[in-house]
Amino acid sequence: MSTEQNSEQILDQAIAGMRAEEMDSAAIEQAAARVWTKVAQEARTSDARVSDVGVSAAGVSDAGVSDPGVLRTCDDFRALIPAYRAKQLPDAQVWLFEDHIHSCAACRSALEVARSGKIAEMKPRAKAHWAIAPQWKWAIAATLTVGIGIGAWQARDNLLPVAGPRGTVESVNGFLYRVSDTGSSPVAAGSGLSEREEILTARGSSAMVRLADGSLVEMRERSGLSLSRKRSGMTIHLARGSVIVQAAKQRTGRLFVATNDCLVSVKGTVFAVDSGTKGSRVAVLQGVVQVDESNRTKLLHPGEQLSTSAAMAPAPIKDEIAWSRNLNQHLALLAEFSTMQKQLDQMPGPGLRYSSALLPLVPDGTVLYVAIPNIGGMVANAQQIFQDRLNQSQVLRDWWNSQNDQAKLTQLLNTVQGFSSYLGNEVVVTVAEKSAGQYSAPLIMAQVTASGFQQYLQQQVSQITGGPSLTIVEDPSALPTSPATNGVFALLMNGFVAVSSDPATLRAVAALIQQPGSGAFAQSSFYQQIASAYQAGAEWLVCVDMEQILPQSVGTSEKPSVMSQLGVSDVQHLLVERKEMGGKTENRAVMTFAHQRRGIAAWLAAPAPMGAINFVSPDASFVVSFVVVQPQAAVQQLFSAIESVDSNFATQEAQFESQTGISVLNDLAAPLGGDVAFALDGPVLPTPSWKFAIEVYDPVRLETTIETLVAKANQLNPQGQNPGLSLTQTQVSGRTYYTVQSAKSTLTINYTFVDGYLVAAASQALLTQAIGQQAAGITLTHSAAFKSLLAPDGQTNFSAIVYQNMGSVLGSIAGGLQAVAPDQKNAIAALKANSAPSLVYAYGQPDRIELASSGSFFGFNLDSLGGAGGPFQVPALLEKALRPHTTQ
Repeated sequence: MSTEQNSEQILDQAIAGMRAEEMDSAAIEQAAARVWTKVAQEARTSDARVSDVGVSAAGVSDAGVSDPGVLRTCDDFRALIPAYRAKQLPDAQVWLFEDHIHSCAACRSALEVARSGKIAEMKPRAKAHWAIAPQWKWAIAATLTVGIGIGAWQARDNLLPVAGPRGTVESVNGFLYRVSDTGSSPVAAGSGLSEREEILTARGSSAMVRLADGSLVEMRERSGLSLSRKRSGMTIHLARGSVIVQAAKQRTGRLFVATNDCLVSVKGTVFAVDSGTKGSRVAVLQGVVQVDESNRTKLLHPGEQLSTSAAMAPAPIKDEIAWSRNLNQHLALLAEFSTMQKQLDQMPGPGLRYSSALLPLVPDGTVLYVAIPNIGGMVANAQQIFQDRLNQSQVLRDWWNSQNDQAKLTQLLNTVQGFSSYLGNEVVVTVAEKSAGQYSAPLIMAQVTASGFQQYLQQQVSQITGGPSLTIVEDPSALPTSPATNGVFALLMNGFVAVSSDPATLRAVAALIQQPGSGAFAQSSFYQQIASAYQAGAEWLVCVDMEQILPQSVGTSEKPSVMSQLGVSDVQHLLVERKEMGGKTENRAVMTFAHQRRGIAAWLAAPAPMGAINFVSPDASFVVSFVVVQPQAAVQQLFSAIESVDSNFATQEAQFESQTGISVLNDLAAPLGGDVAFALDGPVLPTPSWKFAIEVYDPVRLETTIETLVAKANQLNPQGQNPGLSLTQTQVSGRTYYTVQSAKSTLTINYTFVDGYLVAAASQALLTQAIGQQAAGITLTHSAAFKSLLAPDGQTNFSAIVYQNMGSVLGSIAGGLQAVAPDQKNAIAALKANSAPSLVYAYGQPDRIELASSGSFFGFNLDSLGGAGGPFQVPALLEKALRPHTTQ
């Protein structure tokens, strides 16, 4: 074992010892007092040093810091900006400041403003007021005493800078400049870039920068960036302009791209980031990208994008990367991934299972049950498809050869195939609840169907280095009485194998192997739910006993009443499955409730005819349609839930109704029915063609409410300014069309009332077209593409649907590419050819909600081969789950 591993084990043992040691309360108070005194002295010393550059302790206090030297809010960190730029901050504050700037877009923007010399008003974050009891202050101080030793190890990895250059300029087309507060100077190819050294491409110029981790960054004209590196990863600070990043696989940490309003993080992929005056846009070409902005986190997959501003309409990815010198390569790679995903979607699955020999062996208290089919055949077919595409595509070969984890992925797939040849038709993973909120180690079970498995298992174990030890046991009495701290046991008994780090769990399994189904779990409703799934045919199956888990997730006295009103506390079981039926892949989720659905859980109505969707044409690229219970009752339930946690809500509601003369319940909700649809239906360029329809029972009352709201909104505008909103009417063929426009936005809403619905669209022409197609029966639900996605079941209607057919969007984009090269058109045409429509639909039943999909909406794609959630990631996830005491 290496020295590093020995040191890590020593550290683990030391931490475990500290956790187990019982400390005298008086000693804790004395230690806390010493720490508190030391922290206060350090704070005063830091403030004295900071005051040398014009930031006094009193000045910091004026910014909103109650105690000198304490960094709590964004104002506290922004007050340190002058001292940080003057390099006068102590090292500890530098680390804290840079770590905060890395994760806070607003403060990062303030720092960039300070560097540029501009003056900008920053909206302060709302302060969280915490009332900390005196005893908690001492507890926090005592925790710091122990935490300093543990936290120093993590701080070493995440806060301390890394030595060496951050990157190298690989090539320059035109002019590239190194810019600073004192001036600028040209940068030639081969030049190294140091920490936070900003470079800028000139007009009509571009550059390629190779980062220290091997990633390649292509810079567009008028683009500026700088690089920083810590042990947590490399960060590209994009001040302005556009870049395309080919991220190398990160062995440790992540690669980040930080703009003034979002943070992008990846482990290895290809994506584009554009930072402009309106905001930022992130588009993904390959892999998965995480984007954090405005207190939300979103994962983007190939072909997807995100904009941080509503003023930035979606743009075709082709346009986002059209400036790249590697445009043909990027488009071709997108097309290859799309083609391969379609082939993988068409690959036959492992087949349905209508019973399970492993279910009767599940121990008592199980709250998670995962059944995975034996995917050895699927892996072999997938590898063959991938190899065939490699042989046919030079672009794909170039990409594959650039990956640094080929051997690891190949070994993983070979291992899966090796084990699958010895095992039965499924592998089951379970987790049981030991006590309230405490769960056992994972249990993995399978049938052994071929001889020689024990020898094969021993051979595989001998090849593992650095991981937990695996002990093979054939007699349950040989299992130890307590769990191993760094070991796993494999029980081989009567043609079954069970693997866990908890000997007690394996002893329970051994008893069930002797008498299958004799435990209490076989008598539970959770067991019956799983058994019913097998009877209907199971392939990939995940079952969760929410009835046992949810109570442990509610920790305050207020939450239970809210959860009860919302209907969430009634959730009983969650079942998610994926299987092939009739040549179609179906993904299905069922959430059952202990009682008839109530609260928000009951808002989704029972399956019913959908009239709103009849205003959507067969050419729609994206559609959401649903039916809900009576809107007035739903809004009343929501208001009641809010009032239970906010005593001021009723007063605020009354003030709104008094100021506007509008009752939300009676004037807005009461006129509405429960049938709603929204669609992107038509060209996306230059303006997206959207439609919206909602059932209306009282159109006169609703129109009066709309007119009142527009008038009240205009009254709020400062005197002397133009009205913020305008509402106009026109008569066409005896029908009244309404148009709402804003003086501050290009958004225009055109609507009218048709056959009991309010129908709205982006333009009057689109609105007229929707009405004509609805009358002629030219609707989405009558199209062949939509009907081909309907799975056979006993239902006549839906409660909700989500439909997408991005091929139509790609077709419109390809039609406007007269000025591009033929190979670029071919790449987009390939994307269109391999973009199949998909449908997600829901059924609201009295005591359950069923959700299903067909097509490739939830399908596994190429990225799933090595990414989270894919079938071939299961062995790696299980390995990680069984290594709770080892350093990852």
